[in-house]
Amino acid sequence: MRLGKIGGLLFGTLALGAGLFALTWGIQGVLASLASKDWPTAEGTVTQSELEKQRKKGGAASNQRRNRFTYTPRVTYEFSVEGQSYTGTRLSFSDYATSNEEQMQQVIAPYTAGTSVTVHYDPDKPTECALQTGFGWTPVAITGAGCILTFIGSIALVGSIRRKS
Repeated sequence: MRLGKIGGLLFGTLALGAGLFALTWGIQGVLASLASKDWPTAEGTVTQSELEKQRKKGGAASNQRRNRFTYTPRVTYEFSVEGQSYTGTRLSFSDYATSNEEQMQQVIAPYTAGTSVTVHYDPDKPTECALQTGFGWTPVAITGAGCILTFIGSIALVGSIRRKS
């Protein structure tokens, strides 16, 4: 199926735009995850802790028939910096989600409501915070997807521009 020159330009522009957005977002996440190791800390309190259960979509693979749900930890905590109160929800810079409910129960076990926690926060923007710091694979994956989309969009644009009709 050929898109034609206009379709190729449109596809290339959208893919390039999405790729550059993902690339920028991913690089910012990688830099923040690395910088978070040096962030100051504040004492906080967990206000909510639960597993979010979502039904998996699609797929006929045998493991998807057995494990029809994905579990994602949702932890909310409050802390103060220089008398200002903040609320955070980031557990770490790597997203946790799996069909293994027992594994996710272990992840959130230390974060039951009412538990005192150490919150790491960006000193320039305390709303950027996490309970676990350091390198995370999620921003790397976003950066990789951004590179791929940027490449595909660039190829589509160049091909469309060179196309005669």
